[in-house]
Amino acid sequence: GKHFVGWEWILLHRDFATPPPPGPRATMRVLVTGGGSDPRGLSVRFCDALSLVPGSFETIVVTGPGFHHDDDLRAVLKQMRGPHSVRHAVARMATIMAESDLALASFGTTAYELAAMGIPAVYVCISDDHAMSAELCANEGAAINLGVADGASIASIVAATSSLLNDEPRRRAMAKRGRELVDGRGADRVAQLLLEAINARQSN
Repeated sequence: GKHFVGWEWILLHRDFATPPPPGPRATMRVLVTGGGSDPRGLSVRFCDALSLVPGSFETIVVTGPGFHHDDDLRAVLKQMRGPHSVRHAVARMATIMAESDLALASFGTTAYELAAMGIPAVYVCISDDHAMSAELCANEGAAINLGVADGASIASIVAATSSLLNDEPRRRAMAKRGRELVDGRGADRVAQLLLEAINARQSN
């Protein structure tokens, strides 16, 4: 077999290859997501941190089908000063991302989706291997990696978020780098390879 390794081979839904244009909004918007099931309750921790972040912004929390921290999330959202909402099991995540200026997320496929959408992100990871992958994004200048959840304090999330909210040039640079790394067309490239292999076999 052959190995195809690199950012250009990341497989994403076609929505992320053609990002929808962002809609008009009066304030900055922070996206919070802990993944489909959020086993470590990172969405709750992110919101706890955002309640301490100064400034004016709106918070959008996206929870997946397996999310089971509803009571904790409701409790921490009561501490939020700015506008906020919760969206559950959304069908078009690209649309939600396009409406965001910054994301706090658990590292996973979501990280590559955010990169393709040009959304600067702060990552907290649920495992050591996720932390290693997140560090690659951070080293490329597309995100901030706070490491494994056990070592990512509320204070570190507050500091990272505040620094990005107050640094538009850095957010623009991170957004540009993310789109350079992941263009959302990995599936197209894989499909083309398969077609070429099929055609080559048929011609022999």
